[in-house]
Amino acid sequence: MEEVYNNHHTVKYDKKNFKKDVSVANGVDVVIPVKIKKSVYFWLNNNNRHVPVTKQVTIDKKLQNTDGSVMAPVKKNQKIGGLKLGMYKQKVAYVGKDTAVPVYTKKSDEKAGFFTNLFRDIL
Repeated sequence: MEEVYNNHHTVKYDKKNFKKDVSVANGVDVVIPVKIKKSVYFWLNNNNRHVPVTKQVTIDKKLQNTDGSVMAPVKKNQKIGGLKLGMYKQKVAYVGKDTAVPVYTKKSDEKAGFFTNLFRDIL
């Protein structure tokens, strides 16, 4: 335990700093903003104090379209997937049990009508 405290430090990834949009398949809006509800704490090696942290949002398989976007319709505050933080494509160690932080929609998005989809396909 002493080695961990001497060579690592905890970092807080604040929920206010998380700004991300996800694509919506067949939705009225093409993209919608998402959020996390709690700040995340994770461990970093002391040598990596100034290395940027990468963010990857993964969509749940049951809500995912074939191109990786979310299928419409979605409701406000609906859980659509998870956020994985890392450094250089390596996962970071979280303080707590979960390895992915739940990601929720900030607003709802209804399914687009036939003519809207037709117009998008033409353009």
